[in-house]
Amino acid sequence: MMRKMTPPLRGVFCFYTESIRAWNTSIDKNLPSGHIFRVCLGTPATTGDGFARLNRRMTVDPKALNTRCVELFQSPDVRLRMWNARMFWQVGDQMNVAPTALTDPKVDTCELEVMLSAAALTDSQCAAELDKREPGRAAFIQRQVREGMRPLLRPAQ
Repeated sequence: MMRKMTPPLRGVFCFYTESIRAWNTSIDKNLPSGHIFRVCLGTPATTGDGFARLNRRMTVDPKALNTRCVELFQSPDVRLRMWNARMFWQVGDQMNVAPTALTDPKVDTCELEVMLSAAALTDSQCAAELDKREPGRAAFIQRQVREGMRPLLRPAQ
């Protein structure tokens, strides 16, 4: 028996399910029997076979973003966390690194900026960019910092 499917949505990772009852009963009532409903998770652009690929291209200037991260790292609120620069930047064998030497990040600078902004109690300039790449990631990082944890950040490309 041929089943009808909902049209694909661009830019959203979707999977098919027979019933949406567990997700939203009001949508399930509107589906005619024999249809497959597409449940969309809202992650970045899909490929032709339906699997999402993360688009990690940065639209923000990486040097300017790194400079902002270094400035945020010097903030007194961030210093209270006792985070070492070696956790986020390549610094070799040095323990106490001058801010001018923090030029080669180990982690994604957009995620680092969101984390340091949350720790410094300031607004993030990169949260919207991060949410474009992966919805909900910025809120997750900010929540982890508010709860006193240090989230695991993705490595730099």
